[in-house]
Amino acid sequence: MNERFAKRIIDTLIEHGVRRFCLSPGSRSTPLAYAIAHDERAEVLVHFDERGMAFHAFGFAKGAKEPVALLVTSGSAVGNLMPAVMEASLEGLPLVVLTADRPPELRECGANQACDQVKIFGNYVRFSFDLPCPDSALPDGFVGSTVAYAVSQARRLKGPVHLNCMFREPFFSSVSLVTKTSTVYEESLTTLPHGAIEKWARILHQAENGVIIVGAHSSPRHVRPILQLAEHLQWPVLPDVLSGVRSEQAHPAVIPYYDAVLKIAPQLKADVILHLGDRFVSKSLAEWTHKCEPSIYALVADHPWRYDPGHSLTHRLECDPVLFAEQILPHVGRRPSWLETWKVYSDAIDNHLDTAIKPQTEPGAIRFLHHHLPAHWALFLANSMPIRDCDQFFFPRFYRGPIHGKRGLSGIDGNIATAIGIAEGSQRPTLAILGDLTALHDINSLSQLKKSRHPVIFLVINNGGGGIFHFLPVAEKKDFFEEYMAGAHGWTFEKAAEMFEVPYVKIEDFAQIGKALREEKSCILELRTDRAENLRVHRHIFEELKTCCASLSSMVS
Repeated sequence: MNERFAKRIIDTLIEHGVRRFCLSPGSRSTPLAYAIAHDERAEVLVHFDERGMAFHAFGFAKGAKEPVALLVTSGSAVGNLMPAVMEASLEGLPLVVLTADRPPELRECGANQACDQVKIFGNYVRFSFDLPCPDSALPDGFVGSTVAYAVSQARRLKGPVHLNCMFREPFFSSVSLVTKTSTVYEESLTTLPHGAIEKWARILHQAENGVIIVGAHSSPRHVRPILQLAEHLQWPVLPDVLSGVRSEQAHPAVIPYYDAVLKIAPQLKADVILHLGDRFVSKSLAEWTHKCEPSIYALVADHPWRYDPGHSLTHRLECDPVLFAEQILPHVGRRPSWLETWKVYSDAIDNHLDTAIKPQTEPGAIRFLHHHLPAHWALFLANSMPIRDCDQFFFPRFYRGPIHGKRGLSGIDGNIATAIGIAEGSQRPTLAILGDLTALHDINSLSQLKKSRHPVIFLVINNGGGGIFHFLPVAEKKDFFEEYMAGAHGWTFEKAAEMFEVPYVKIEDFAQIGKALREEKSCILELRTDRAENLRVHRHIFEELKTCCASLSSMVS
């Protein structure tokens, strides 16, 4: 009966759009693993480390934009899923977590590898259910309807769900389980009523100095309505690096270098801010929105979560940002605005940036990719310095692919596995830019490259520790900074590459990056830099930009 029960779980998942199954080996999960292995419709990744496996699933869901199933055995294996589940919860990614468990008679009695797994993920999952041991007395359709509901919750509520599956030994028998077709859950769309459309069109049209912030995950597949709305309003668009708008810098409303503009021209103040999508990376932008004290600061996102760390929002609308723009667009007209002022600043920065950034530096590597990253690749930005540098310096000339990050908790764990999952999910060659501590943290996930159908290039920027901490006041505490904050080390990555049979290149010239991108083969590229020098490089860049923009200040009253 275990075999039939498990097969029904996997059948239902596949019927409801789950095609990718990621699992780590274990005994108690045998019935489910067997069902997955013998279903030719299932795409499978087997990885020995549950944490790395879960982050691969996380990355696949991000790249494919569809639910992914994870399977582990009971015990501490379940705990290793927690970091990826937490990230998926805060980023709104649909993971279906299957955990095998002991039957009731082996709970709370000292049985081996048994722990309390019921609701172990707490509020980080949208739905949790403790599936009983297979039993012929269970109602027809119970398994199918429960699993179908779990998948629907993962999709509709945008996040992970958890099915804790109890199995008794022996794991295989000949007793059959009667099942029936599972429930079909239709997708719903959130739109605004007509009265709200007229209200918001009036608010936006009457604004003197409005801006549109486009945050992460704001429907990057089709952003044209958002840009059309900005063009009608003549408002500047400030696009986060994960917004999907980075490749639209040629649009007249897009302000590529808004982060630098805000540092150079803090006198710019908005009276209305329309924030479409989720959070953004830029600390300068966060501080600016708070200091503006706008009369209206509205966040439009297709979920109910509270994204207001500055406690500055005046309005929160639960609506798809693209649908919002489409509905508002016919009701607003053009009027004079301050868009041209933003463009003058941003254009001046753009014209001077390549001169201000020195080659063979960390910003220099990002700027090289700004000019040379091929259009068909996917890009993954690890946390700390890579995503911040890209947010400031990467507005690609030719690149049109997706830009991914892991900003739910902004952790450094699981980034290698996430990048490989993104490559598999998006079915694109993928460039991942990581810091050295991030790469060290997930180094055993390099083993997944042998199973990847799409090349992944890891550009590891190795400055011997946590370079981002040099930008904080704590860097002045010389007596403990290197050991306790920076995590200083002397490791490089050529031996790790050799261990996992991954080609390795030490970067001496950025042309080596271009060569690797053209060859489209998985490899590790290591750029070695100096943390203290990197701080000086960043300060030099913005001093240069301030100088080049000094004469523009008279434009703003």
